[in-house]
Amino acid sequence: MMSLFPGPSIARELVLIDGITRAGKMLIAKLVSAFEGVDFFQYQPILEHVPILWRLGVLDTNSAAIFWRLNASMAVLDRATGRNLNFRLEDSSSISKALDADRYLERARDPDFDGLLKRFNEDSRVPAFLTHETLPHAELIFLAAPEARIVEVERNLADLAFSWFQRGWGVRFGSDEKALIPVVAVDGNPTPWFATDFAETFGQSYAAMSPADRCAASILTLHRESQRALAKLPEDQSRRVHVISYETLLCDPHGVMDGIGAFLETEPLPGMSEVLAREGLTGSEKTNPKSSRKALGEVVSPALAASLDAAMEQQVAQKR
Repeated sequence: MMSLFPGPSIARELVLIDGITRAGKMLIAKLVSAFEGVDFFQYQPILEHVPILWRLGVLDTNSAAIFWRLNASMAVLDRATGRNLNFRLEDSSSISKALDADRYLERARDPDFDGLLKRFNEDSRVPAFLTHETLPHAELIFLAAPEARIVEVERNLADLAFSWFQRGWGVRFGSDEKALIPVVAVDGNPTPWFATDFAETFGQSYAAMSPADRCAASILTLHRESQRALAKLPEDQSRRVHVISYETLLCDPHGVMDGIGAFLETEPLPGMSEVLAREGLTGSEKTNPKSSRKALGEVVSPALAASLDAAMEQQVAQKR
């Protein structure tokens, strides 16, 4: 088989904001972008699609790692030179949400393409990317970008499962034109990459499950795979993963920001307090996972509810 040549990479040092939670991860992405030297985050779906295709055996390891690098580098080049900026005001990833929004507009106006890239590198700007459920593929990420850092957002599993159920993720994969991730055909049915072995693991195929059971089983599987991947990383790579709790963020946002700053070895921009206030992070917010667990009990099968309870007990124990 022909082997791809790695070539140079602009994306040598970058940060991924990852996790199973949607809302919590987007929130953290905006906060990470409010640190000195970190470019405002962007979402590049191919950076999560390539690892999925690698895991499914569609791409070999060498090709997947280099393809990932090429696409990350292209995204960094575009951002450094003012291309493809998101101006849709309602999007969380809109450039209008950046504290230093003028920086990106100036790049878009500057005709000196090579000079822009040179200054980006000289200023040691750190690109930031939002990804979904990428920690299970950490081995490939660090092969493609050894200097990457991952900020992993964890959330109570009952809240996650119920949120997925409310947002329709029990039926959207393979049918919703906005749910654009690779899916696998299992007995002719569209199945997410993480659900291909549900028949063996949970006694029912993904297609045979109710939407609520699909969500609970999906969250359990993604959490398990994330924990496995993290445990397998060598020490030098595991130090490049910073796990934060969504619940802790709500009650102690400044403490979480201090931890992220230490991890990224940088300081918040002067407007960090403005971002915290804009996002409603006063330190008084609370979550009630018992409410989600009670609501799930009405729609999830007893066996999956019991598995979820056991996983949550383990999740709490790990935080102690």
